[in-house]
Amino acid sequence: MRECFEKAAAEFGGNVEFKAELEYPSYSIPKDAKIIGILKKAADAAGIELLPEETGGGSDTNIFNSKGIQAVDISVGMDKVHTVEERILVDDMVRAAEFLVSIILNIE
Repeated sequence: MRECFEKAAAEFGGNVEFKAELEYPSYSIPKDAKIIGILKKAADAAGIELLPEETGGGSDTNIFNSKGIQAVDISVGMDKVHTVEERILVDDMVRAAEFLVSIILNIE
């Protein structure tokens, strides 16, 4: 990011004062991790298609993972996230709850 700012500033005759601060660490969960296996089994049992995706942003899972506790975020089907029009369908909330119950039942 710093490099992009510096390049743009140089191109347009500006300058950059850059201060970076780590608010939360990034993490990566291997596809063969135990937690992914639990989620796959729970998704199958609940009749839900599991679609693992890498995303940006941060949450409590960043902190958990930095402390050695494997954790992932699970989407609940929200639409227009982080806007004044954010919403979720009741059916999606119900499916999220069913998935949560399935996760609990499938932990070994």
